[in-house]
Amino acid sequence: NNSTRRDSDTVFEAEDRPLSDEEIYEGTRISEIKVRRGMPYRSEWFKTFLAAISFFLATNLNHLALAVVMDITSRNPLSDISHSMFKQTMLTRKMTDSATLFGSLATFFFILFFHKHRSIVIRRVFTIGTILFIMRAITISVTHIPPSYEDSEK
Repeated sequence: NNSTRRDSDTVFEAEDRPLSDEEIYEGTRISEIKVRRGMPYRSEWFKTFLAAISFFLATNLNHLALAVVMDITSRNPLSDISHSMFKQTMLTRKMTDSATLFGSLATFFFILFFHKHRSIVIRRVFTIGTILFIMRAITISVTHIPPSYEDSEK
């Protein structure tokens, strides 16, 4: 019966058996590597740290672009139907800012505490956020922005 066995059968049996702490994969103990279907997912916290630093720098670049461009208001505000229909209120602005902050923090901490591959997900979120903030800073720098809210300093 052993003559009918293929090498692929042996591979699947090897993946299904429990791994001991003494087994080594590329110099790292298997217990330190998260294994899923035979593919190791290492928690590379250094790359995650670099992604967080790049996100922080992109955020500062975005704020710098906003600070420079907000001083340049050479025309009247762009005409917009919704601005003519609704008055500006600070309540709605604070509500949307608070909802965005709460939702972002809740999602971040949920992933941080409960996701199996948290370092990979957090690294990807930071990387996507970095790309978005850099593109936003470029767009803000080359686009004319109408005057902001009446009390934008608050």
